[in-house]
Amino acid sequence: MSDARPPQVFNFDANDLKKEWDDWSQAFGIYLIASKKKAEKDDVKIATLLNQLGLKGIEIFNSLKADAVNKAATSDNASGTEDSTSKTSKTSDAPATVLVKYDEVIEAFTKYLSQKRKVLHERFKFNRLTLKTG
Repeated sequence: MSDARPPQVFNFDANDLKKEWDDWSQAFGIYLIASKKKAEKDDVKIATLLNQLGLKGIEIFNSLKADAVNKAATSDNASGTEDSTSKTSKTSDAPATVLVKYDEVIEAFTKYLSQKRKVLHERFKFNRLTLKTG
């Protein structure tokens, strides 16, 4: 089905990023199935996802990947069981092994966007609260 429509552009400025992401990722999953890309390799699905998310999504992905590489390097250094040459080779291999599976990327975006809250929006909602009598 080549006429499958991709989801609308993701709104990174939404007040409720978690809901926006949940809705958008569901629409993207439907798009993958309808366009017969669900069975593709993970790198193709990740590239399609990043293409649909745009530059802001790519920027976030690169940041998430860098954080995962740093975390992997830190945990390797903390173990202290390998010699210095194997540590160096493991650290250089880390970018090739983190966030390479589609499900891992979706999980990372879900985790990242679930914790983002618009401070001004939340402050506005808080300031509009009124006490009820009784």
